Amino acid sequence: MNTQTYIVSPKTGKFILVDGPTYNTLLKSPYASQVKKAKRVERPTKSSHQKQFGKTTNVKDVKLQKSSVKQQSGRGGKTKGWKEAAPKRGAERNALKTKCGNECFLKPDSNGFPICASLRKGKNDCKVDCRGIIAAQVRAGIWDYKDVHEAAMMLSKKYGC
Repeated sequence: MNTQTYIVSPKTGKFILVDGPTYNTLLKSPYASQVKKAKRVERPTKSSHQKQFGKTTNVKDVKLQKSSVKQQSGRGGKTKGWKEAAPKRGAERNALKTKCGNECFLKPDSNGFPICASLRKGKNDCKVDCRGIIAAQVRAGIWDYKDVHEAAMMLSKKYGC
């Protein structure tokens, strides 16, 4: 099996081929001294077997190897689809408040932090949506609305979100 020499790019942290186009570009950049000092690593090239059955296991590259995780546990996984289901500002939120009342908002005086899905699809029967609770909790934490953040945390425990 053929092997090629690589270094970890000081700019991106990814493997780059020594004497490849990216390597040569970095030699002409402010990163030149770091590139010259970088540790060389030999990585086997992919054979037909590796192309068919996956990556090699003898190369320890933390950036390329990721543990298998459910889709729901990734960044934004628990609120996936809330952007489309959330009531938009103005008429949609006003209609939701008229039909369902204050229980669909964590800040009802300004129709802020909605936690029920919009009436757009006609399926909403004023039920609280876990995606809305989690989204409200995250946004309230970012924007420092402590009372809304605490209320969202209590609701997420209550509904098991």
